[in-house]
Amino acid sequence: MIDHLKQNMPEYTDHSESDAGIVLIEALAKALDALSYYNDRTANEIFLETLYEKQNALKLTSYLGYDSRSRESTEFMQVFEIEPQSEEVIVERGTKIATDPSSGEEKIVFELKEDLTIPEGETGLETDVDGNYIHEVPIIQGESVSEEELGTSDGSPYQKFELDRTPVVSDSVEVYVNEGYGYKRWEQVDSFINMNSDSEVYRLQEEENGKIRIEFGSGLSGKIPAKSRHPILANYRVGGGQQGNVGVNTITKMPSKPSFVKETFNPQEPYKLGIDGETVEELGINAPASMRTQNRVVKLSDYEDEAIQMNEVRLASCVEGTEFRDIDLHVLPYGAETLTEDKRDYIHEEIDSKALIGYSLYVKDPVYVSIDINVYVRVLDNYEQEPVQSVVEELIDEYFELGNKGFGEDFIESDLSSEIMKLTGVRAVDVSTVNANPDIDDTEIVRLGTSNLTMEGGLV
Repeated sequence: MIDHLKQNMPEYTDHSESDAGIVLIEALAKALDALSYYNDRTANEIFLETLYEKQNALKLTSYLGYDSRSRESTEFMQVFEIEPQSEEVIVERGTKIATDPSSGEEKIVFELKEDLTIPEGETGLETDVDGNYIHEVPIIQGESVSEEELGTSDGSPYQKFELDRTPVVSDSVEVYVNEGYGYKRWEQVDSFINMNSDSEVYRLQEEENGKIRIEFGSGLSGKIPAKSRHPILANYRVGGGQQGNVGVNTITKMPSKPSFVKETFNPQEPYKLGIDGETVEELGINAPASMRTQNRVVKLSDYEDEAIQMNEVRLASCVEGTEFRDIDLHVLPYGAETLTEDKRDYIHEEIDSKALIGYSLYVKDPVYVSIDINVYVRVLDNYEQEPVQSVVEELIDEYFELGNKGFGEDFIESDLSSEIMKLTGVRAVDVSTVNANPDIDDTEIVRLGTSNLTMEGGLV
């Protein structure tokens, strides 16, 4: 802009930063730079590959007819040991139990899905001939919110009401409307298409901040709740996700423990794993994948696309088997290193039914390749070494967390180094593998073997 000024006004010779004309030019340049940035961001939001905002990703994927994966809660079977009573004991549905936060981990809350009845004179630890507990009860991660008042209807089309708490497990939402004749539960739908003016329905909308909104129809597609002094009510569950995938015998605390209960525990792994909702990046992968396969499997990539659309599957890689017409599908499940036989059979059945006749599908676990690394970190002189070390260790663990490295993705020392260098208090980093860094093929996933961290400098 200054060069342009010199060409058009050669008599303007004061180009110092303190000159009023230059100040105006710099202010204009700053405003135009910001405008250019916002134009680029707006353009990026048009495409799944480049967008940032989850709300826009949800809109674009809905145009493809893709239903995004919602949060699901972990479910266990729970056992209660009690003092034998002279009459049957009932532990009521909705009773809260939790993990022990004394270990430093966040407390994870669960609730009983149904009443547990223990007959008189029994302890709750009775087992059958196979050693299985007789008096087990299903529990689900999260906390119930009952009869939350959303507001009253004003009779306008497409009214929206926001749920107060987050994160919401979408399939737990129940909405009740009172139009003057008592409360009635309305039905949750994905779309108002094919709904008529009398359809008592609503749909959920997820906002960028994680909030969930209840939206009603227009009066033509979906009924408008009649004006009423009675508030619209909602029941729902908050929680869900992978945080509930805790270990055996970790759900042992009761916030309100009855006197007759001695202890409680979860004796087995969860029978249903908790799953997080899809991220923006996952939406950008899974929605196009659903369009490519169109409910049929032909190419190797089709096997992968079908697999990653399943709630049970986090990552998938498909290769040709050793025998002619054999297909090996390697799958990383959510919350575990290997597939259970039930999940393996389910994935096989779902995908094989869509594949070409004459091919044999084998669903396999990932092949894990352990990497042993040495990490040297020098701390800035005015930072304490111990807190920096804790943050570095946490970053290394997160970097190698199962699922963060994909099939066939090599470990590159400089990538980890650059992540550590971003940490506050770090002056220098050197990362090296103990042995030769192996080439990772399409069936393999890198994970951390041993990590030798050396810290120097800083305040000890």
